[in-house]
Amino acid sequence: MKTLKQIGLIALLAGAVSFSAAAEEAVACPVNAAQAMYQVSEALPGATTMEQVSNGYNYTTSYAAACPEDAYTQYFVALSFYRLAEKIADPGQQFQLMSAAIDALHVYDAAWENLNRDLIWTMPVEPGNGADITVFTGTKSTSLLESKLVPMVVVFEAGGLFHDIMSGKGQTEESPCPWHRPEMAIAEARGHVIGQDTFVQYYSTGDQLPNIMGSVDRLEFLAAACPNARKAIVFESATLYAHAAETAYEFNIDDSAAGYAADAITQYELFRSLAKNTAADRSKLTLVDNALKRMREMAPETAE
Repeated sequence: MKTLKQIGLIALLAGAVSFSAAAEEAVACPVNAAQAMYQVSEALPGATTMEQVSNGYNYTTSYAAACPEDAYTQYFVALSFYRLAEKIADPGQQFQLMSAAIDALHVYDAAWENLNRDLIWTMPVEPGNGADITVFTGTKSTSLLESKLVPMVVVFEAGGLFHDIMSGKGQTEESPCPWHRPEMAIAEARGHVIGQDTFVQYYSTGDQLPNIMGSVDRLEFLAAACPNARKAIVFESATLYAHAAETAYEFNIDDSAAGYAADAITQYELFRSLAKNTAADRSKLTLVDNALKRMREMAPETAE
């Protein structure tokens, strides 16, 4: 078993959070591991020195290695790695931290069936010190993946750093869904849309459109490999193509706009065939009808 190194953690926020140093010996996952990592994750946004950031990193990697089956600890490990990435300027180090955060979320996700139904983690607080601390890790894990980590993957790809999510490494027609909870697969799909929109906003130029094909391929894989999430992923795929069509249209690249619009139409129609008579689907179908009208303006040869 790997050992927890003597890391001598100082309080990441002076006088606010105290951390005990890990022992220089092989250890099982400590009983209070999730609580310790919660404290690290909460303290990291206030870290002001590289020593504090380095100590936070050592603490996080130590508990990531020591607690591979402790789901809640792994959630806070993922959050801590992301918050560490926010403190680092070097793209290569940021990429490594982002990758470690995604790995930790996979560990968390793999154990979800053993957690309470609502994926709620609670840390009891001493009587008289206020209410117990409650973290809805189910919602927060999907939000972290969708709003932060996958968009980072997309932007890093633009800079030449390719994560497995984009490279397709180990991905075949027989590959299982990489996520156990359908919500995580959907969150990843949404993250690609957010990431590509971010890429469009900050990196696009009028003579070179962003390349969305890495995200396109990943969403196609997720839709096939994750049947319980397929309908929602198809909708996100349609949205991805539609946004790309709008961007190409704004840059007066008509051929690309028409091509992306035609692909969006195919995906929107597929979603319509999968939709059920539920309030959520009916609401999306209204969006689909409006989007289809716009896409057919860009690709008139597809009009019914």
